[in-house]
Amino acid sequence: MNDNLPAPLPGQSDRVVQVDKLSKKYGENIAVNDISFNLIKGEVFAFLGPNGAGKTTTVEILECLRNPTGGQARVLGYDVSKRSDQAEIRKRIGVLHKTSTPSTDSPFVRTSTTSGRCSNTNSTPTRSSS
Repeated sequence: MNDNLPAPLPGQSDRVVQVDKLSKKYGENIAVNDISFNLIKGEVFAFLGPNGAGKTTTVEILECLRNPTGGQARVLGYDVSKRSDQAEIRKRIGVLHKTSTPSTDSPFVRTSTTSGRCSNTNSTPTRSSS
């Protein structure tokens, strides 16, 4: 990766995601247009924008599900464009898409269900009859 990435804020050198002039085109359609940002360890970050703004495409590039057509991106120091780095990224990240249903084998689901039982709550969602 080149040295043109935006510098982290003073005292925040733990960049976990680095994006520099990232672009994605589908033919003449520009889905992601030259975006740059850093995410720092522990930071909460959100993409906001209308449908078709490139939010999902950007996340898919960072997940190594799509290749960028321009710019650069790193996740945990690994280059999303390098096949060998893509395998390392996939080992280290977890993603739950909005259309996904967590498996009952998921540690989160087991922990949530157990926590609900421990706090004497019903672990099965119910509907009110009102």
